[in-house]
Amino acid sequence: MNELAAIAEFLASAPPNLVNVLLINSDMRVADLTADGVRRVSASGASTSAARAGFAETVDMRFNEGT
Repeated sequence: MNELAAIAEFLASAPPNLVNVLLINSDMRVADLTADGVRRVSASGASTSAARAGFAETVDMRFNEGT
């Protein structure tokens, strides 16, 4: 699930257990998730994606521009 509405719907139908959500979508906000009942949020996926994008951009720049 990567849409806030789908996560909220799941939480409404799930038993009151801990649900861990990975921050993978740039428009996901912790405040919105907690308002819907999320108690655990992992941000490492977002950090990994950002690092990978930065690395790819650097490689592309060095390969194409030679800097």
